[in-house]
Amino acid sequence: MENTNLVDPEVYIEKGYIDSNEDVAFKRIYEACNLFGHRYKGYQRGGTYHPYRDDVTIWFPKLYTNNSWINTISTDENTIFERPSNSREVEEHMNLHIDSNIHKRIIFAHEKDIHGSLMYRFKGEYEIDVQQSYKEKCLVWTRIAERVNTFTSKK
Repeated sequence: MENTNLVDPEVYIEKGYIDSNEDVAFKRIYEACNLFGHRYKGYQRGGTYHPYRDDVTIWFPKLYTNNSWINTISTDENTIFERPSNSREVEEHMNLHIDSNIHKRIIFAHEKDIHGSLMYRFKGEYEIDVQQSYKEKCLVWTRIAERVNTFTSKK
């Protein structure tokens, strides 16, 4: 965690991709969103649409237990488990996402660095594993790419 690269999103837009093996994180959600063509000057939500890919959302999960969610990530970071903390909401939440046509997410995990500052660390692109989700009784996201393309903003 100490070597996290906090940089200007423009570096990765010019590069044309972002790779989880480069341990990249951003201080603000809007910086990560702008990697994919958004032109946000501020943004405070847990996710957004991808301006260039209709089958993908950009997600900023807290991968730790909090008041609303019990989200965890496997030690190899290849699997994310997402469930509402209210057990009565699990089935509805699963059905909402499994029944939608958007089964992929580019993920930036909400984390603290070694100094306690919040950041959004790039983890990769994940896809719902429907069978595993029903088995685990939560949404199970499996990493399908460690590197994803970045985009300039649509004018």
